[in-house]
Amino acid sequence: MTGQSWTIIIFCYNEEGSITRVAEQACMVAQKLSPDNHEIIIVNDGSTDGTREQLNRLSSLNKMINVINHTRNLGIGEALLSGYSNAKNENISAVPADGQFNLEELLPHSVIPPKNFISFHREIKTAYSSYRTFFSFMNRKINQHILGLKIKDVNWVKIYKLEELKKINLQMHSSLIETEICAKLLINSNNMIEIPSSYNTRIAGKVKGSSPRELFRISKELFRLIKIITRFKNALKKQLKYEMK
Repeated sequence: MTGQSWTIIIFCYNEEGSITRVAEQACMVAQKLSPDNHEIIIVNDGSTDGTREQLNRLSSLNKMINVINHTRNLGIGEALLSGYSNAKNENISAVPADGQFNLEELLPHSVIPPKNFISFHREIKTAYSSYRTFFSFMNRKINQHILGLKIKDVNWVKIYKLEELKKINLQMHSSLIETEICAKLLINSNNMIEIPSSYNTRIAGKVKGSSPRELFRISKELFRLIKIITRFKNALKKQLKYEMK
């Protein structure tokens, strides 16, 4: 298999100190992954610093960069939804704009077989606070014992197949969207390949999305996610029974 097309999504909020460097690396990596068929989608989630001005300059210099601007900060879930819904190519990977993921880690995976997706997992999470570490631990346990999702790092970088994303109706609008995607893909007979990944120090800026208030909000949404996954699983069972008649 050769010549698979690629979409790299960069999601950012107030990342003026890192967005240019990350975007330039994404362009270089995408060119190596698929020289003739790639795109870079950058979702600016309502930044109030100089991020938007830098994105205007980058998109004017590179026609492969498509910038999506949210008029206000909607959160990581909405940023990911904007990126996924606008992606056009076969393989899709969404990365943060803070520089903590090394995009060159995508290069060994230029060709992804059908019905497979890649899940990178951080070996060391040095930037996590104590309460975020605890929440991540509880999230893994809920994923494993309630959702049946055995995954080492659901909130890190993935590589999905566009064809498979189109088969699932995404309903979450928070960072739990990644849990929803992975759970539904596995229920839908996709194979998950887990790959160890580095976790780099931020290029610039401050950590976002890890306040106690935000984590509490996400914890409440876990119950909604459980209902969504249960309905998806039951609907698939009914469909299979109908097809077997």
